[in-house]
Amino acid sequence: MRSAYLTVPLFGLMLEACFLVNTVDPDAAGADGGARQDGRVDADGSEGDASSASGDAGECSVGAERLCGPYCPDRCPEDRRSCSEVYHRCAGSDEDPRGREHCGVNLPVGIPYCYRGARLCATSELHRTHEDTWGGVCVDHAYCRWVLGQPELAHIRCRYSEGTLFDEGPPDEPCGTGSDPSWPFCGGQCGDRCPGTYHGPSFSPSCVGISESRGFGVCAPSRLRCSPVDPSLGLDPIQGLDECQAAGGVDCVCMLLSPVALPEYADHGWGVARRSCVAYRDRFPTEVRCLDRRGHEL
Repeated sequence: MRSAYLTVPLFGLMLEACFLVNTVDPDAAGADGGARQDGRVDADGSEGDASSASGDAGECSVGAERLCGPYCPDRCPEDRRSCSEVYHRCAGSDEDPRGREHCGVNLPVGIPYCYRGARLCATSELHRTHEDTWGGVCVDHAYCRWVLGQPELAHIRCRYSEGTLFDEGPPDEPCGTGSDPSWPFCGGQCGDRCPGTYHGPSFSPSCVGISESRGFGVCAPSRLRCSPVDPSLGLDPIQGLDECQAAGGVDCVCMLLSPVALPEYADHGWGVARRSCVAYRDRFPTEVRCLDRRGHEL
């Protein structure tokens, strides 16, 4: 059977382009789109006086995150001067060789997710473009817990790669064994292990799979989702694996996870190294499935 190698990436790229055009950069602008400097901007986008920030400021640091705006009376540090009026956190410069750590949640096609593993995607209903798509920023787990205690920030919730909501947080458990060393387990006690890769139309590392019941995830080479296709199209039964193999240089399979935020996307997974998927499934047998490109379950 022929592959939809060009069809699927093109569709994903078009959707992502539409997503980016219709969504402001969460760390570069707030609801009014003005630039952020010291925690405040005036309605016209000019810099405000940090000393005039309203509200009672609490602790300025929440885990690895630095708060700003009404939650911290101090200006953001010199290297983290941008303050989002949506997420009320100072954005930092990112010199990691893997590039800037983007994130968002898109259940049918996929967009980048946090690759460090120690961070999750904070999403806002203000940056929701469709029922199944949210823009977001990568944040420390402590921020996810902090925002749950701020009723005025109810529009912000951290979401895992499958779109499910952060509540109690991932379990603290030992890292699994048996993953592919090229694209291994990541996050939690496994640590920051996703390698760098080419940041092109469909290539970007993501640490996916962490959830309320799974304390670590798997490095996925491509941002695109894998999923079954209509057999009448004459394509390989499972699409989205060519991008994984091109980006990762390994034999990839489609890793399906449960639960998912919306049941209709239960068959939309992530392309990961075959060895890593099998080892992850062995660790979480009721929540993980591995399908090869012909749709056969491993």
